[in-house]
Amino acid sequence: MKIKLRLFAFFRQAFGAPEISYELAEGATAADLLDDIFKKHPTLEKSRGHVVVTINKTAVKLTEKINEGDEVALLPPVSGG
Repeated sequence: MKIKLRLFAFFRQAFGAPEISYELAEGATAADLLDDIFKKHPTLEKSRGHVVVTINKTAVKLTEKINEGDEVALLPPVSGG
């Protein structure tokens, strides 16, 4: 299935674009997406456990299923004060 993947900060740098079309297996979860991305871009592994995943502009748990055509965003950890 295809999704729209929106990328921010170091995710954007790794992929070279702010938004891409991304192919996932049917029934994939947010955790499956992250596993796939970390496998393809091992330098991003440092963000595991700190990235926020949104589906259609709503923050979700990693167990959330992704559906065909969803807009998924990967938000890096936020710091500052």
